[in-house]
Amino acid sequence: MSAKPLGRGLDALLGSRATTPSTTTAPAPGETVRRIPHEQIVPCPLQPRKEFAEDSLQELADSIRSRGIMQPLLVREREGRFELIAGERRWRAAKLAGLAEVPVLVRSVSDVEALEFALIENLQRADLNPIEEAEGYANLQNRFKLTQEEISRVVGKPRATVANALRLLDLDPTVKAFVSKGQLSAGHAKALLSIKDAALQRALAERTIRQGLSVRQVEDVAAGVARGDARTGRQKKAAQRPTDADIKELQSRLRRRFATQVNLKYSGGKGRIEVEFYSLDDLNRLAALMGIDEES
Repeated sequence: MSAKPLGRGLDALLGSRATTPSTTTAPAPGETVRRIPHEQIVPCPLQPRKEFAEDSLQELADSIRSRGIMQPLLVREREGRFELIAGERRWRAAKLAGLAEVPVLVRSVSDVEALEFALIENLQRADLNPIEEAEGYANLQNRFKLTQEEISRVVGKPRATVANALRLLDLDPTVKAFVSKGQLSAGHAKALLSIKDAALQRALAERTIRQGLSVRQVEDVAAGVARGDARTGRQKKAAQRPTDADIKELQSRLRRRFATQVNLKYSGGKGRIEVEFYSLDDLNRLAALMGIDEES
């Protein structure tokens, strides 16, 4: 699909760029809010938001049960049913509240416009976690062939923000899951991106969660690990023969265990282990992992 529909979703359907969460579902001139049975509505596969906290949904359901839905859902007709464009959280909470019908606005929109609406509503409400936001941008980029500049115009954010968000999709899958669940912030994730070794990246992410490291601390450790990776790369090029597979496996295990750069060198029946640290605190941490305490 070409990028030509860009801008029509907001300008044609809203008249101007949305500035508040309610703008996307405010009735346009001549529009009427309809009430539709809950079971006739289905989620939109383009919805960028995947995580819905149960406790938050229950709170909204309690509010809906006592006060009703204050803002209609936005839907489009698809094969005899109504597909959600905006308001999936309200729809889910209405189901929990036991509502038989929900208020909706029915509009005819394309796939790219539907994704625009969903992204804008969620971003303005700060409902998306960093990975969901990145995946939403990637969907616009890959499925609808929009450039980063066009995406930034759609969502009203600087191009650099969009570019940095998309980089998070390069994280190791386990680390992405940590970010999605809120165990790591976007700042932590960006710092971890400088580590290209997936095992080391996971190890430092787990250490960050376990020890509650700040973004600055992760940046410092990640920078040291990245420097070690560069040195290791130069050493590999100068090596006379490839490292034995068993040695490489043990080296990887040591890296995961210590969450830092470890180089294991072996030749002629002897060798040495190099374990890098990046501060006195880091050295003390490694000593503790090796079973060495201050009294020893």
